[in-house]
Amino acid sequence: MIILLGNGGLGNQLFQYSFIKRTFPRDLTILFGFDDLAKLCDLGNAFVIPQNYFGKITYKILRYAISFLGILRLISGVEEDVSGPDFKLTKKYGLIFNLILIKNSFFQHEKFNDHLPLNLEINDQHIQRAKKLINQISTLELEMDLVFIHIRRGDYVEWPSPQLPAVLPSAWVFNGIRYFREKLESPFFLVFTDDRQYVEDVFGGEGDIVMLSRENPATDFALMSLCNYGIMSASTFSWWAANFSRKRCGDKCSYEFIAPNFWAGHAAKKWFPPNFYTKWLKYFPSN
Repeated sequence: MIILLGNGGLGNQLFQYSFIKRTFPRDLTILFGFDDLAKLCDLGNAFVIPQNYFGKITYKILRYAISFLGILRLISGVEEDVSGPDFKLTKKYGLIFNLILIKNSFFQHEKFNDHLPLNLEINDQHIQRAKKLINQISTLELEMDLVFIHIRRGDYVEWPSPQLPAVLPSAWVFNGIRYFREKLESPFFLVFTDDRQYVEDVFGGEGDIVMLSRENPATDFALMSLCNYGIMSASTFSWWAANFSRKRCGDKCSYEFIAPNFWAGHAAKKWFPPNFYTKWLKYFPSN
């Protein structure tokens, strides 16, 4: 049995869950902190412990208690080792060796993420809602020249450091917009963001740009996955939406996604996280 303590939002949850299903495909999995992913996809034989069953304080206490079992080596543990260029796992066997706790790991190394997603599918209710929203705001045929723009601000304004943050300058986004306007016959841009006021101030007035971040994360994710093209933030949410789009297209249609070179380390010109290069992305410098 696998116990997985999630870290971060939907994109991180997708990486963590995919690692588990690839590495332990037959094991029953208990998931803590995967509420968003459980709404997006059918997780098969995984058992999700929703936070709203307990409340925030009780839920945190439960997570700490499980972590403490690992510290005492009453149960086994697995963590990723990102100290070197290779993808490695650190295993510690506990008294109950076949009960394995996984925490403090994101599983985003390029040697692992090249073959994702596995057999995950977005629930049809989110896809149908996304198609309905697109039809309401666009006369374009679905899947024709739709370009998502994902602008993440929030914590990215000061992360990974206030001096060299992961937030992208507006000039980089406009560069991506120009690129697709020149490349595509009739591009139509759909913006998804956690800072609506910023987007309205900077990108308002552009006739082919519409902001759509009014739904829940699952519907926004489904909307992005229906776009064959994308201008990405250095966000795993962007990465996975693009990857689902790539999977949907296969050999049936063209697709292309641009991302900042060095990912979240673009301001420092150093890859962050380390080894998070993706072969199928097109990287643009941020300055």
